[in-house]
Amino acid sequence: MQLIPESVIQNILQAYEDTNVLSSDFQLLADEQPLILGFVSKEHTELLTEYESAILEFLSLVIYQSVKKVIDKIPDLNQESLEEQDELSWTLWSSHISKNIKTAFDHLFEITHQEELLALVEDTLQQDDDNDISSVGREIIAVSCFSLIETLHKCN
Repeated sequence: MQLIPESVIQNILQAYEDTNVLSSDFQLLADEQPLILGFVSKEHTELLTEYESAILEFLSLVIYQSVKKVIDKIPDLNQESLEEQDELSWTLWSSHISKNIKTAFDHLFEITHQEELLALVEDTLQQDDDNDISSVGREIIAVSCFSLIETLHKCN
């Protein structure tokens, strides 16, 4: 699959300032790839706050739409492939998180083909006063998004 340029991601983020566009694209995602929303909505939901779940869903939508802009038609995802990638992603994450989240992301950047999408996730999860994401939420969102990025990359 082609690399997703930052400009594609920025254009999508800008379009989502209009909540009608955002709602419409969420509905399209639900219609076109229900597996993605099913994956992120079940992904450790008991451990995520409502805010963290919304962040995961939003990032998943941006990832999907970014890929769709570049390749036009995304084949239906396979649940087994997504689950296998998620398991692999957790193994990769776990082997590097003991140091800190930055180290874990650095390792993911070494192996991903879609650096701009991963950078979006990393930037979103940066700790600051305005960001109310727990450390557990950060990990779940990071790994889930990485799994989605890699699964979409491999199926195209």
